[in-house]
Amino acid sequence: MQQLQAGATLQGGKYRILATLGQGGYGITYKAEQRGLGRPVAIKEFFVSNLCDRNTTRSTMMVVSESNMKEVEHYREKFIREARMISKLHHPNIISILDVFEENGSAYYVMEYIEGGSLLDRMRQGAMNEADALRYIRPVADALDYIHKQKICHYDIKPGNIMVRQDNDQPVLIDFGVSKHYDDEDNATTSTPVGISEGYAPLEQYNAKDLTTFSPQTDIYSLGATLLALVTGHKPPTPSDIITNGLPVPTHLSMGTQNAIRQAMVLNRDARTASIDQFLTLLNEGRNDNGDESTRVIPVYDDRTVAVTTGQAAQGYTVEVGEEEEDDSRRKMLITIASVLGVLLGALLLFIILRAATGNNDSSDVEYAPTTAEVDITDEAATTEEKVEPVAQPETTYDWSGTYTAETDMGSTAGGTPIIMLIEMKLQKSGDDYSGSMDIDGYQTMVRYNITASASGNVLRVYANGKSDADAMDISNLDAGDNICTITYGSDRTLSASWSWMMSDFVNDNTTFKKK
Repeated sequence: MQQLQAGATLQGGKYRILATLGQGGYGITYKAEQRGLGRPVAIKEFFVSNLCDRNTTRSTMMVVSESNMKEVEHYREKFIREARMISKLHHPNIISILDVFEENGSAYYVMEYIEGGSLLDRMRQGAMNEADALRYIRPVADALDYIHKQKICHYDIKPGNIMVRQDNDQPVLIDFGVSKHYDDEDNATTSTPVGISEGYAPLEQYNAKDLTTFSPQTDIYSLGATLLALVTGHKPPTPSDIITNGLPVPTHLSMGTQNAIRQAMVLNRDARTASIDQFLTLLNEGRNDNGDESTRVIPVYDDRTVAVTTGQAAQGYTVEVGEEEEDDSRRKMLITIASVLGVLLGALLLFIILRAATGNNDSSDVEYAPTTAEVDITDEAATTEEKVEPVAQPETTYDWSGTYTAETDMGSTAGGTPIIMLIEMKLQKSGDDYSGSMDIDGYQTMVRYNITASASGNVLRVYANGKSDADAMDISNLDAGDNICTITYGSDRTLSASWSWMMSDFVNDNTTFKKK
């Protein structure tokens, strides 16, 4: 039993637990009652699920292993600092923190309780129309702009972390559990575990080292992914899926919304929308002063094109093409064809006249001086040809078969013993995928994994397909089919691996494999 039971009290009876709302890897959230005021509140308790347990008699949190005491204490102190920092945020679309305290060997913060569901609950009812989705996304974007200006990144934007107030239908951003605060030089001042919400997290979020500097683009990717989820009713594709299949953005959306989603979800962080202002500017493109869609040309179902109001088309209105529009379209097409033929005929006649004037023809050997018109035409053509340069095609495929080795410093155990891992990975190409094995020679043991690796674009996902004596490395929770690491291909043909499983005795690290 890890949760506090209904009826348990905190702060000498000031708060009484009513129910458990949810539990994640680093905390448990409860619905509670604040006595005296008689109002409902939400309380988040610090609790590392795989390292802690609870004394059922006294409700006290306990750390399972002494070797994990320092790690748990580090994250508990961080939990308190973050709660106090967030309590200073005052924005109508950000959750309000009312109280922070320590008790039961743990830490807690008390939040307003929001009556109403989350955007994830709304998604379960199906895809939203564009207008409704933007009505929620714009205030969330404003909340993100507010925290970004204070050098805070949320790092877990998704529909499940956006509540909707029942009384005024306003979205509220919650759960700052993996957020980071940065200083004036854009360096992180807090350390947090990296949160990965599949479909909403960009590629850089899979590696903690890529978040050590201020990165609003990471939140913007998640915001774009959230907007995509709302208008489709489905979780967005992962970065590896996008590399393989592209980013499917519904074409019935306005061009401003389509562009905002595409630019926000660019895989390369440096090429992505850099600020909330830029994101909102893209959303506003194609809209008039009243906020409605302006008129633009869109395709209709019979493959002809007419001018319609896209706000109507986006809401599913059928656009009919009548006989008058059809005749007008035909006339315009005939006029265009006649114009092109007229230009070609005029050019041919000019050529014949010039040739006749110089007395030159195909059967004559007499040299002639070209006219000014001919010189100009020849020079212009030559100049145009000189400007056309062949575009080098990038290398799109590379056979990564072979043996790779790496030595990586994984930090040290809680007792101070340094951890050095010597890794050898063998890959063999099989169609579009790779198979092989990985030997890890490290702290107290040799572990061999059979692996399967699915390659797409420049990302390789490695999965366990078997294991041997892993307990000595305290990774016994790794099962067949679990993701071991995400490997990206470098331009220098090296493989860079971000380990994906948590080893509680030491800190995960990024590893670069060199080919033997």
